[in-house]
Amino acid sequence: MLKAELAAALFGDENPVGKMVTVGDVPLQVIGVEERLGNRFANSGWTRREMEGILLPLSAFRAHLSGGHNIHLISVRTHNTENLAAVKAEIERIIRRTHKGIEEFEVENVADEMLRAEKEIRVILRNWTVVLAAIAGISLLVGGVGIYSVLRISLAERLYEIGLRKAIGASDQAILLQVLAESTSLSLLGGVEGVALGLLVTQQASGAFEAGLPPSPSGLAFAFAVAVGFFSGLWPARQASRVSPVAAMRG
Repeated sequence: MLKAELAAALFGDENPVGKMVTVGDVPLQVIGVEERLGNRFANSGWTRREMEGILLPLSAFRAHLSGGHNIHLISVRTHNTENLAAVKAEIERIIRRTHKGIEEFEVENVADEMLRAEKEIRVILRNWTVVLAAIAGISLLVGGVGIYSVLRISLAERLYEIGLRKAIGASDQAILLQVLAESTSLSLLGGVEGVALGLLVTQQASGAFEAGLPPSPSGLAFAFAVAVGFFSGLWPARQASRVSPVAAMRG
């Protein structure tokens, strides 16, 4: 079985299963490829080493390649990540007993290092989440103020139109709904553009990261954008609906 980095180096994007590779002078058939760990920006150190090389049955390795019974490296994997120290201690005890107490070996806890790095990455991502949330909040505030200002200017220019509509029978509720529809439409268009831009960015980044834009956060962001437009237009709409027709036409 080939590991991910070696499979990419030998065969590129081609499926190597069933093909032959030569190790030393021994031809071997590929029966599978291990999954890739992480992404192109998080595959250094032990992660990259875990994706290099090949996996052979011990019997085939001894019969065709090594010609002996010495083993220079043993890799042990466990699904129980809570007791890594106990697993390491047990491995050391077994090897020490096999070597009759001679300390001529080294046991390295790679999983512990990877988990420590994962915790550090989670802290960094959490900090970035706070920063981005603050930026998003400021953006929503600025967008709401922008919609409010645009509506105020628009209503000031259309004051005669509003007075005329009310003079010929338009109700306060009709004026209120009209202004709210305008403010909500502005934020709705902005929300659509934002979600589309997010989809485009994540699609471009998916080649380097396991990126995606889940429907729930996208829908929540869109709902927030629409809500900002609605509440930003609520006060101008209320003022427009209460304006006196005579004062509006005179102004």
